[in-house]
Amino acid sequence: TLALKNPVPPKPCEFNICSTNCRGLFTLGTKATVGRTIINGPVLKLHLTCDPEKPVELNVDYKGKKTYTVADELPETAVHVLAEDGNVMCSVLGKQLSLKLTRIDCAPKNHQKVFTVSPAENTSSNGFYHFRKVRVPEKSGEYNMQFHFNNGKHAISSKIISLTVVPDSPVKLAPQQDPVIPSVSNQSKSSSRNLLKYLKLDLTDRFGNNTAMNMTGVLTLQVVSPDPTVKEVPYFEGNVNQYQVPISKGCAVVQNLQIQENTEGVDGAQYILRFTPKLHNKTALPNYEVPFLFYNDASKQEEMAKLTKKRTDLLKQLQTFEDLFQTTENIYIELEAVIRDAQTEESKYRGELRRIGFNSNFIKEEQNIVPALKICEQQKQALDNKNRRVYQPAPYPDEPGVLGKVGHLAWVEEDDVSCVLSWHMRGDMDVVVTETMDKAKDIYRKTNGKQQVIAVDSIFKRNTAKALPHLRNKSFTPTGNPKFALDYFIFRKDPEVCRTVFANFIGETIVLDTLDDATKYRTEVTKFSACPTLLARTGERIASTGKFGGHQNRAPLIAQLQGNVFGEPPMKDLDRVQDQIQLLKKLSGAMKKQRDARTELEKQKQKDATFVNKKKDYEQLKKELAGVDEAIARLQCSGQDDDRLALPVQDLVRNSPRRQSLPAAPISRYPPASPKTPSDSNLNGVSRRGRAPPTPATAPVERKRRRIT
Repeated sequence: TLALKNPVPPKPCEFNICSTNCRGLFTLGTKATVGRTIINGPVLKLHLTCDPEKPVELNVDYKGKKTYTVADELPETAVHVLAEDGNVMCSVLGKQLSLKLTRIDCAPKNHQKVFTVSPAENTSSNGFYHFRKVRVPEKSGEYNMQFHFNNGKHAISSKIISLTVVPDSPVKLAPQQDPVIPSVSNQSKSSSRNLLKYLKLDLTDRFGNNTAMNMTGVLTLQVVSPDPTVKEVPYFEGNVNQYQVPISKGCAVVQNLQIQENTEGVDGAQYILRFTPKLHNKTALPNYEVPFLFYNDASKQEEMAKLTKKRTDLLKQLQTFEDLFQTTENIYIELEAVIRDAQTEESKYRGELRRIGFNSNFIKEEQNIVPALKICEQQKQALDNKNRRVYQPAPYPDEPGVLGKVGHLAWVEEDDVSCVLSWHMRGDMDVVVTETMDKAKDIYRKTNGKQQVIAVDSIFKRNTAKALPHLRNKSFTPTGNPKFALDYFIFRKDPEVCRTVFANFIGETIVLDTLDDATKYRTEVTKFSACPTLLARTGERIASTGKFGGHQNRAPLIAQLQGNVFGEPPMKDLDRVQDQIQLLKKLSGAMKKQRDARTELEKQKQKDATFVNKKKDYEQLKKELAGVDEAIARLQCSGQDDDRLALPVQDLVRNSPRRQSLPAAPISRYPPASPKTPSDSNLNGVSRRGRAPPTPATAPVERKRRRIT
């Protein structure tokens, strides 16, 4: 392996050896030492070329800043891939480029979140791609932004761009998880009067990021009643109705918060612990509220605490069963959807096979496709081995802005027409067609004027939609099937551009069957207009001047053209067989997908048979939950007025942060946790569930309010 000690940038070839940029011509001298004698060996000349399809660098035009707010939009960024010759690679596809944003300040590394974005364009003629309307992540932190290129053969990456994503303005002050305050009482026991042991509340933005680290203020705590008619409200310890906590560095900590011993309050009533933040910068934030139950009867409070704990445990168990049932139901729905999609694909591919003449009725199972594919492969091999007419001169190297040689730009289906057209255009077959005059002059300079070139932007665009002369005048009916020579060409790429180029070379030349047909046609046309050049399939030519005859106006045999003849288009049979192979492979994939989904569905149904015992346990838990709800309702309604019968009990399982983040579940074949659960009411942005007690057997006793002093 040889390597240059100092890198040499690519530049135009000084010796016109290659058509692309290269590193130049180098000499390699060899010497051998035998004793004290030095023997000079041959001098080797090395021409170091550059591969125009080998990527070496990914350039990024990023003009943005280093710090963004969450969900901000990044500025438009342009990227392009440089090849080994120093030019931009135009063959790059959009799907081969990607932008990745990786968070680097979280641990462990295998949990790092990676955001991947594709460019706005799928293809680009100049090789430049743009990443537009890309938003930074919604989680604040440190990120690395890097662009990648991978075409399956080569993979390169750009330099890393470090970004800092900062939180947005604060919108609320709340804890990461709602606290649980089942019930409190005003008895002397400290643990029964405890509202909060420890609670930390953070200033967060709309995406949940901790924000405003430099903000300060005051957090005011109050106990309020959801019923404005209730005037008796419990006091905090120290016999105060407000409790203030400082907000420092964007957070507030509440510790050992208790109600006052023997404080007033409605026995069995629900109260709300309200947190009211007030920042020094006067930013308005919503209140945060936590409901709790208050008792001034110690035994009732203890019994209610036990019932509430039991109810919470039952709800957790019921939710576990519901999750299991819902997961099974979702699996059924997904597998049935996969089967339906696979059946639709199978019907689609069978219909396409019928349209191209392939009868797929004998394909009943997946294994029937293998012999059908084998037959199609044999047919394809036979058609590939059949000799096809091709334009044999080497094509011009593929470069941006170069369409290719005229002989490679079109096919002609019929041999006799291809022969006479190739002979008629023999001086133009090796002309290199470029998009611009600058590119044409560049090729002219590189080849020292030896290569014929033509630029598309220097060609007058003719009207190629004209009718044949005899159709314009309608004065006679010709013989010999006259047809414009331009209509015999099948262009391989850029049909409109190539049609303009070929019209410039061949004009309004007409092809007829024989020389007699051509002479008769010219005689009639010249009676009312000038006649263009006429070509006969038999090889003769009548010039636009009327001259014909001699070897100058007769095409040789196609074999004598020595490969300088327009190629033959791919056979229709070959295209049909290739389509059959592709459709059979797709049909096989659809049938396999359907088979796998059906197998998985059967396995799942067998597992579902074991759910009988689980469903019995589920129903038993529901009965227990109903009993606990009745006990709570009886305990609540004892000694209360009719307008105070409702007991809001917090549903800790269903309103957990994990459950709230789940999407709405579809209708399940399994029953809900409790048919008696009423609609939830919205409190503090979190669903709080309440239950109405059953109608008591006897009329409720009028409640007597009392205050312990």
